[in-house]
Amino acid sequence: MRHRKSLWAAAGLLLRVRLATAQRIHLKGEPKSGTTWFEALFVQLGTNLCDGNCQMRTTRGTTRDRALHMHIQGNRTTVEVTTVKKHTIPDMVGGCVAHPNTLVHVRAPCALTEASDERDVETCAARCRGASSIVKYCGTRRRPCANQPVHETDDTAHIHRDPRAVAVSACYHLHQEADLDGCVRERYVTTALWMRFRQAWFSDRALLDVAYEDLVRCPHEPLRRMAAALGFPAVADAALARVLEAAAGARTRHRHHVGTYRDDPRLGNATLAWMDSIHARLHFSAAYAAGSCSTVRGDTDF
Repeated sequence: MRHRKSLWAAAGLLLRVRLATAQRIHLKGEPKSGTTWFEALFVQLGTNLCDGNCQMRTTRGTTRDRALHMHIQGNRTTVEVTTVKKHTIPDMVGGCVAHPNTLVHVRAPCALTEASDERDVETCAARCRGASSIVKYCGTRRRPCANQPVHETDDTAHIHRDPRAVAVSACYHLHQEADLDGCVRERYVTTALWMRFRQAWFSDRALLDVAYEDLVRCPHEPLRRMAAALGFPAVADAALARVLEAAAGARTRHRHHVGTYRDDPRLGNATLAWMDSIHARLHFSAAYAAGSCSTVRGDTDF
């Protein structure tokens, strides 16, 4: 009898360990902020780094968005990466919009306007967080504290990009570049407000918050953080170079223009100055403005 109890106790401990080390990471980001490339980089990290000590498999959903499901099974850990509803913001309450796909016309969060500033957006984000704000996070990885069931909590890897580049890229994606000034002036306010909302929402809650500009200009640092999230804490430069090369097609697949958005002759100086003034009023962090390693203003392509 005592032996049977010990077996049950060992089985229970193993189950708790497996539950505690299982991790699901949702990839998130604004449309035209690099989510397709972000996804491809994660897949290539798993493909290139998963050796004899782990197994990896990927599947695609059957719905229109063909969401990625990537599983990495190690000796003691299991990591799943998914892009289901990749443009949504999780845990929204209080009637707040959960799917601000700014490629279509959606209202700004909390009925904010062009005159809104950073305090208005932060207040809006706090209201939309509501009851979910009671979740407490601990440690440098911002994981839920130990008194909460880790296996019931999903993590987020979020990619962000300069909202001015996002707005210009969206106009090209929608084939409205013939009147680029008009398209940008129609779309930028809502895009900037939602991007600033994402900064307030994800900057201290996401497992990873990666700048698109950093992946362009100093990719090894963010790639190492992404690899660590998958369970690969030490990665050689040569392996990261292979990952970048293999995923390059995902970055260029929808590229409409080479150069920064500020180089585009279709975009007038008055429109640029107008975007800059809104950007300054919303007080984006330095990383959200141009990435942490950027030395020049503007994005590299759109």
